[in-house]
Amino acid sequence: MISLIISIVLFFMGLIVFVFGYIGRYELVKDGYIEESDLSKVTKEKEELSLKVDEADKVLQELNKFSTYISKELDTKHKELLFLYQMIDEKQESFTKNEKEVNKRTKKITLQEKNIEEDKKQTETNRKEEQKFTTINEELKVKNILKSNQTMQEKVQALHCAGKSIDEIASTLRKGKNEIRLMIGVGKKE
Repeated sequence: MISLIISIVLFFMGLIVFVFGYIGRYELVKDGYIEESDLSKVTKEKEELSLKVDEADKVLQELNKFSTYISKELDTKHKELLFLYQMIDEKQESFTKNEKEVNKRTKKITLQEKNIEEDKKQTETNRKEEQKFTTINEELKVKNILKSNQTMQEKVQALHCAGKSIDEIASTLRKGKNEIRLMIGVGKKE
């Protein structure tokens, strides 16, 4: 834009120099200020100036072409830059969206892990309760066996069938281990 203005200004300056040179030469010769020989020098200088103006005009045209090229390149680069900014915005939006999704999934997994942990604790508690009840139930069976009007042989056989070891039966009935073994052996033969 600026180069165009400069070229127009230089063109008009050259035109003005040419016009005033022509008019000035005519007037100077007419009034007798210049002789005809000096006139040829002036004409020569005028031609040199005209050549320089033409060269300046060519340079300005080249500058004008170059400024047009630069302007187009800047416009292209600007469009590319805008496209890159748009891509960055889209990627950032996608990243934010993915981050939110990951956070949701993380919270969901954390909640599931918490629930699993609570279920494990509840299962462990239930297992312990079941063991207590099983132990209490076995103890009640043993007490019922001991309180009944059974013979010692029947009590030993009942405790052995309940899954008690020889040591446990011996300590419960306050008998010797060999005696308990003997009673169990006799019970098997019957």
